[in-house]
Amino acid sequence: MEWTDKEFVGEDFSNRELTGIRLIRCRFVGCSFKRAELSEAVTAGSVYDSCDFTDARMGASEHKKSAFLHGRFENTGLFSVRFEECKMTGSVFASASLRHSVIRGGDWSFVVLRGLDLSGMDWSEVCLKEADLGECRLDGANLRRSDLTRAVLQNASLKSADLRGTTLSEAILTDAVFRGARMGIEQAVAVAASLGALVEWQ
Repeated sequence: MEWTDKEFVGEDFSNRELTGIRLIRCRFVGCSFKRAELSEAVTAGSVYDSCDFTDARMGASEHKKSAFLHGRFENTGLFSVRFEECKMTGSVFASASLRHSVIRGGDWSFVVLRGLDLSGMDWSEVCLKEADLGECRLDGANLRRSDLTRAVLQNASLKSADLRGTTLSEAILTDAVFRGARMGIEQAVAVAASLGALVEWQ
């Protein structure tokens, strides 16, 4: 099944069987996909504005240059999902699993990922400005050249994470754990400053 250039406002797709559906340049505003079956779905250039994916099953789905704006992903099945150059601004992931998912670039500003296990994931070159990553497990994650400006990383675990080239300007790093993390001078200065050190150049 394929939908192309369709627009839906306030539609209820709850509990719908949409396995393998292809959504090309479609627009959904304020729609509900609660408990919908979206496994192996493919989206391209589609927009989901303020849509609810609570308890939806999206395993092995692929999303290219699509936008999930202010979306609700609570207990959503996201196993092996691929997001390529997607805009996820303001979306909330509560009790959702992103493990084994693939993130390639894109804008994840203002997303809420608090408390999720993101260990070993590749977030390189992803924009995470002002994202809430508090209490997340990011052990072994690749965050190279990502943008964490003003992001919240309070109580996060970044053991053995790769932070080289990462922007940490004004990030909240209180009680974050960086043991074994790889970083350059700029990242080391940001971490030291978060611990109360006065960094001075001789």
